[in-house]
Amino acid sequence: MMNRLPQENQVGFSGRVVHASYSRGRRGGAQQTIVLVRELAERGIPQTVLCAPDTYLEKTLTNVMNVETVPARVVGMDGLRALRGTIWHAHDKKAVYSAWVSHLRFGTPYLVTRHDLNPLSRRFLPKAVYRRAAAVIGVSDAVCKLTFAETGRRACRIFNAHRSLRQDAVEVARIRREISGNPIIGQVATLDINRKGQHHLIAAFSRIKQSFPNARLVLMGAGPDEAALSQQAESVGGVVFAGFRPNIADWTAALDLMVYPSKMDALASSLLDAMYLKVPIVANRVGGIPEIAKHGERALLVERGDVEGLAEAAINLLTHQDLKQRLVDNAYLFSLKLTGEAMASAYADLYTKIHNRDMISIDDNI
Repeated sequence: MMNRLPQENQVGFSGRVVHASYSRGRRGGAQQTIVLVRELAERGIPQTVLCAPDTYLEKTLTNVMNVETVPARVVGMDGLRALRGTIWHAHDKKAVYSAWVSHLRFGTPYLVTRHDLNPLSRRFLPKAVYRRAAAVIGVSDAVCKLTFAETGRRACRIFNAHRSLRQDAVEVARIRREISGNPIIGQVATLDINRKGQHHLIAAFSRIKQSFPNARLVLMGAGPDEAALSQQAESVGGVVFAGFRPNIADWTAALDLMVYPSKMDALASSLLDAMYLKVPIVANRVGGIPEIAKHGERALLVERGDVEGLAEAAINLLTHQDLKQRLVDNAYLFSLKLTGEAMASAYADLYTKIHNRDMISIDDNI
């Protein structure tokens, strides 16, 4: 995408956007920032990305046409640097303060995208910074409701986008041979028990193997709980720790089922990717997940912590082909609405409104 010529900017916005993110990992917020920046670059919108040096975000966006990456230094004080974009766009809680300082010093309007459901500090300053923003965006209704409850500020919803991943059929077949299981169940997430619930997935997998003895469970990602999960998996057997995979499309497409027992998630971008790649989904009914993975229509959902329910839902989908196909078809059609192009159009329109009016009030979701 980065090597294509930019399209003519037809959104009426002629300024430069400064994106600010202090993220050092590969979580959903960083992935979505990358999708947005690339799509806006395609539209000919010049952008500066203020990000922590030597990170996934910096390495991925370096050399993208119309994009300049600038190493971050000090949270908040970065707002005093000569990054005088027309608009600042903050993508995490730390970045909000740099955008706010730039607003105080140079009068630059800023907007905030909130990618998670982690509570804000109860101190006055975070609330004041959110209230002063020209716009606040939540990636799900769940995020918008939490933001209003914490700050009194209405937020508009702009759903995250899938990454338009392309699978290689030959590579998918090779991965399936390498894993050597039937069926192949998996999850794409940071290995963090308190957030992503892989210990519940391994426990449910033990139950699933009673119905499918040759099943394999593939955990894609890395994180602080890998050692503990590996120890738990030893007594179960059939669990593969795949780590980070650059060809994540092929590894995801190799799954017969995506199981996502997250304890809390603003939206879960990896589920959007699974929908687009036509992988059926079983997930927990938490956060913003029910907004995209609608129970009985696009996925099967269970209550958080219900290990037996997780196993039963997985077995149900693996056993009933008609149900599985109906959910996959519906989910794929839904994913076609949540493209990078659609997300970029929503943000570009928002930038234009902010540029024209500085402070706006948005009541409708985008």
